[in-house]
Amino acid sequence: MEGKVALSWPAYFAVMKLSVPEIEAAVGALSEADRKELYRRLDEQRAEAWDRQIEQDAKAGRLDFLLDELDAEIAAGTTRRCA
Repeated sequence: MEGKVALSWPAYFAVMKLSVPEIEAAVGALSEADRKELYRRLDEQRAEAWDRQIEQDAKAGRLDFLLDELDAEIAAGTTRRCA
């Protein structure tokens, strides 16, 4: 595939300007193996987006309340050892 740019599945569909019903029809026409690969890739992209969001939230201090809650639980002695 020399010279070709690999697009993510969502980007490919956006470039193709397909509607959601057209995408659903295209996915329905895929072989089981291709459908599994599509789902795997979408899951991977979703996980990467989640990781980026958590990282942004942490840097912005939006998760500090979790650390505050943990500190309070430790001070109160209500934490327990993980198995």
